[in-house]
Amino acid sequence: MSRTPRITMILVAIPALLAVARGEPVPDDRPLRHEVVLGATLDEAWAIVATAEGWKALGVAQAEVDLRPGGTIRTHYSPAGKIGDPDTITHHVLAYEPKSMLALRFTAPANAAKLKVAEATWTVYRLEPLDARRTRLICTMLGWGEGPEWEAARQFFERGNAWTLERLRKRFPPRVPAPADPRAALAALDPYLGDWIGERDLGGARQVSTRSFRRILGGTFVEAATDSRIGGDLVFEARMTYGLDPGTGRLACWFFENSGETPGLHQRFELRETGKDGSQVWEEVGSERPMRVEMGPVKDGTFAVRAFTRDAAGALEPFSDTTYRRKAR
Repeated sequence: MSRTPRITMILVAIPALLAVARGEPVPDDRPLRHEVVLGATLDEAWAIVATAEGWKALGVAQAEVDLRPGGTIRTHYSPAGKIGDPDTITHHVLAYEPKSMLALRFTAPANAAKLKVAEATWTVYRLEPLDARRTRLICTMLGWGEGPEWEAARQFFERGNAWTLERLRKRFPPRVPAPADPRAALAALDPYLGDWIGERDLGGARQVSTRSFRRILGGTFVEAATDSRIGGDLVFEARMTYGLDPGTGRLACWFFENSGETPGLHQRFELRETGKDGSQVWEEVGSERPMRVEMGPVKDGTFAVRAFTRDAAGALEPFSDTTYRRKAR
C-alpha cells in the first residue's frame, strides 16, 4: 500500500486543527488539483520544487530555498526586486519526503492583498515516476473556505497553477516511450481470463456480480464485461477495456458504464503496482479524488476486487469488496 494517503492525512489534519484553534472557519473539501507529465527523471523533477533554479523554472525571477521542516522558500517575480522586500512571497515548509512529496503554506506579498485569504490553504506537491525518463508532478491546494473572497482567490490559483504547469510541460516535454508489445504487457491479466461470479450481502439483500475477461483485437486488448443484480434486477452494467495507452506507454483501463443516467466513458485507471503474487493496484487518473482498485491475486480459483474512494484529505475509504470465484465450465 502507498504511504502517500497517510502522509497527506497528517498534513491536512495539522493545518485544520490550527485553523480551529485560531477561530478561523473550517475549510471546505474542494481540493484544487493540477497535474502534468514531464519529460524529466525523478531527480530532475524533484529539483524543480526543491532548488532555487527549479523554482525559477516555475516562473519566478528570484528564489531562495531553505529546505527543511520549518524552513522557507522565498521567491520574487520581479528581477529588479530583492528577496525580503514587501513583494517577496514566502512559502513555509511544512514537511517533505525527498523525491516524493513537499508540503507548503505561503505568505502573500504586500502587492497581493486580495490573496491574503488563501494564506489559510496549503499546497502538496507529489512526484510519481512513470519510467526512467518521465515523471508526473501533481499539485494539490487544500483548505479552501467559502465566500466571494475565497472564490476570487480560488479562480486566481486555478488559472495560475494551470499556467505554471503548462510552462513546465513546454520546458520538459514528455519523451515518447519506446513502443512495447501490447500482448506481452497484458500478460499480467492472463490469470483473470474467463468467467467469474461473486456474491456479497448488502444488509439483507444479496448482490450477485459477474465478470468476464476476454482477449480482443488479436490479443492486443483485454475486455472485461461486468454486471450486478439484486433479486434478479439489473442494477449495474459496465465494460472495462485494458491496453497500452499510446500517450504514456503504461497499462491502462478505460471504464465504460452502460447503466445509469450518463452511460459512456466514466473513468480511466493506470496500473501502478504488480505484486509478486500477481495482485494489482490500479489508480484513477484525472480526478481530484482518484479511486484506487486492488485486484487479486488469483488463488484456488478465486480473486478479490477491493475499491476505495478518497476523502478530502486524500485518505482511502473502503467502497466495495467482492470476492469472485471461477464459474464452472
